[in-house]
Amino acid sequence: MKLVHEQVHHTKFGVGTVIRQTEDVIEVKFKKEFGNKKFIYPEAFETFLKLCNPASLEGITEELRQIKEELDSRRK
Repeated sequence: MKLVHEQVHHTKFGVGTVIRQTEDVIEVKFKKEFGNKKFIYPEAFETFLKLCNPASLEGITEELRQIKEELDSRRK
């Protein structure tokens, strides 16, 4: 899922904007006092980050569900 330019909310840093994304990392620009932070993608959305756009939130929720199912099937 492409998230560049999407707004996210972090539990500590507040609202920020995704400025870069790779297959397994996203970088978010927060207010000046916090600067840019990198997060493991998509795992950060399970604990630290929440997408502000409801439509995008549905997409990331589905992506996380698929990843979890894949991991569960590998364990079996």
